Amino acid sequence: MYFNPAVLKINLLPLWCHIALLCFTSAFFFAESSKQLNNIYYYFLCIPALIIIFTEKLHLLNLSRFFYLFFGLVGWITITGLLSSAPVTEVLKELKPIIYLLFLAAVIFYVSNKKPNFLVHFFYVLLISASISGFILTYEFYQPRHWNFLIRLRGSGAISNSIWVGAVYGSAALSSIILFLHQKTFAQQSCALLLGVIPLLVMLLSQSRGPMVAFVIALIYTLVLYRNRRAALMAAVMIILGILVVANFGNLSEQTRIFGGDSYRLGIWSNAINEISKAPLFGHGIAEDTKNFIDSRTFDHYHNVYLSLAFHSGFIGLALLLALTIYPLISHKTIHTTTIRPLLLFGMVYMLFDGNRLFTSPKELWLIFWIPLLLLWAYNNSTDQLPKPVNAAL
Repeated sequence: MYFNPAVLKINLLPLWCHIALLCFTSAFFFAESSKQLNNIYYYFLCIPALIIIFTEKLHLLNLSRFFYLFFGLVGWITITGLLSSAPVTEVLKELKPIIYLLFLAAVIFYVSNKKPNFLVHFFYVLLISASISGFILTYEFYQPRHWNFLIRLRGSGAISNSIWVGAVYGSAALSSIILFLHQKTFAQQSCALLLGVIPLLVMLLSQSRGPMVAFVIALIYTLVLYRNRRAALMAAVMIILGILVVANFGNLSEQTRIFGGDSYRLGIWSNAINEISKAPLFGHGIAEDTKNFIDSRTFDHYHNVYLSLAFHSGFIGLALLLALTIYPLISHKTIHTTTIRPLLLFGMVYMLFDGNRLFTSPKELWLIFWIPLLLLWAYNNSTDQLPKPVNAAL
């Protein structure tokens, strides 16, 4: 019998990419270090991405607007970086993560077209991974501390910072609410809610105000999108629960005294605005340092992705990013895109309070911003495969 390798590629490549993306999503919660997360990305996604890029016709997926805007942003950042005083090698080093993101985009665009049920699997893998890892993280952190939940939860592995913990688990908790709104049976609804309990508690125990604010805003946006009783009830319950938990954090006043009521954010942002005003259109170049000093403390970045981007590439670069994100948010709605919009908004609000560079190697920004953004673009022209939300009108 004649063996045709093309048949093997056609049959296995969609499944390979499907499983690889799900494994990569789960790795954000279980990787023991950032290096291990990067290695998982290399092992699982690079090869299928290269196969897709060289053998598949991605241009047929109606994604020309995405590529125009994305490469417009990348091109502008590259030009402003090369025009700066930084060495070319430093500029190219900062641009290297863009290649990683393009590989991720290729796999996501391909899978969303070939595997219509990917989004449902993505939600479940995200929630199951967050629930299991959140339970382990909480137990290992609080058990030696005699279960004193007033202590701020810190992360481990690839997600080590408290605010990163709040961001990734907050995104998972939001996913459980979205999944709940699409389930028809009591068993499915209960499963979706139960899978969101631990991620929500982990986000609250991280005591990170940025992710909490992003979560509340995304919840309100979800209510506006779905406009049904279940969405209103879930939003009210989650917000009230969050207020009660945060109000009982006995050490918040002490943290405020030690670290400043705004965690020095206002001072950092003021410094950033002053620097941006010196080169408002073109920026200072992507390789320039954003280190600044406040009250004898050194901060190596602006804790705001938008201000960092404006510093590096000016307001033109910032405008290109906003075009890349806002267009799919306001374009025509399908059930798929309705489920992803709150997740992207969560990431966009989070980036107001933390984050440095827009283009990075795999880290929390990939899970809460880049993956939702790429999924939203991928499903922007797709047909609906998810079950419609129950109780669609108030």
